[in-house]
Amino acid sequence: MDARPMTDRPDPRYFTLDEANRTLPLVRRIVTDIVELYPEVQRKLATLRRLARMEEAPELSRRMEDLRDRLEA
Repeated sequence: MDARPMTDRPDPRYFTLDEANRTLPLVRRIVTDIVELYPEVQRKLATLRRLARMEEAPELSRRMEDLRDRLEA
């Protein structure tokens, strides 16, 4: 993901009422997906953090890499 400074962002997009209403079903589905996936992502991040603290164990390092790859996919 490209982390750009706030000053490099394009001007905000303004929608007409009709455009906004037509876009709402898609926005609703996207938000639902984010809300449903959030707990799983948080669990995986917690696992990665635990494994990072114990990364000297080779089998844990391998598992941490597997989890990291899945999160990036």
